[in-house]
Amino acid sequence: MGWVVMSERELNRVEILAQVDDGRLTVDNAAHMLALTRRQVFRLLKRYRQDGASAIRHKARGKPPNNRIHHAKRDYALSVIKESYPDFGPTLAAEMLAEHHRTHIFDNQSLSHRPEAVSEFGHWECDLMMFRKENGKINVTSLVERVSRYTVVMRNEDRQSKPIMESLIEGLAPLPADVRRSITFDCGFEFGEWRKLKPGIGTVACFGSIRLFEKDDVTGIDR
Repeated sequence: MGWVVMSERELNRVEILAQVDDGRLTVDNAAHMLALTRRQVFRLLKRYRQDGASAIRHKARGKPPNNRIHHAKRDYALSVIKESYPDFGPTLAAEMLAEHHRTHIFDNQSLSHRPEAVSEFGHWECDLMMFRKENGKINVTSLVERVSRYTVVMRNEDRQSKPIMESLIEGLAPLPADVRRSITFDCGFEFGEWRKLKPGIGTVACFGSIRLFEKDDVTGIDR
């Protein structure tokens, strides 16, 4: 027989239900002690009698929560905090993430959306290359095809997501569909308009962690 992990609250419920089942406690008293209605107590008692104490254990225990943040987003959030807010406490750091980085941390799709055949031609990795401040806001979008290592570079006037994504769509549209199957981005906010990619040219967009790209891939182009 295996172990059943239960919280103190669940153990308390089991003890009270056992007393009701033995006739040592009334349903009304149990309802008062558990802060439940009679109907809820009868429902719990039915489960207890059918499956024992383990039936009172919360059904979601041991399962990942539905609102769990994907590990790629978590990794990126931590990298942003270490780089930009190293001296901030958790509350203030969370506020800064929500205010300035919300789009690209909380609302993208992970590598699970990327086609399985990424070893075939037509799947790209994308990054934004920044320059020194004295050069202004101008930056470059770099695309590297995973198999051939063929590289495409596009100039941007700033880091606004909409024009960057429009430039990607315009630049890749003339290519055959099987040459632009998917693009894997890092989690930068400049790619926040990723939803335009699929309806625009049929290309799947997905996001990896900040450490997804190998050193000699996209980020190595600017050396």
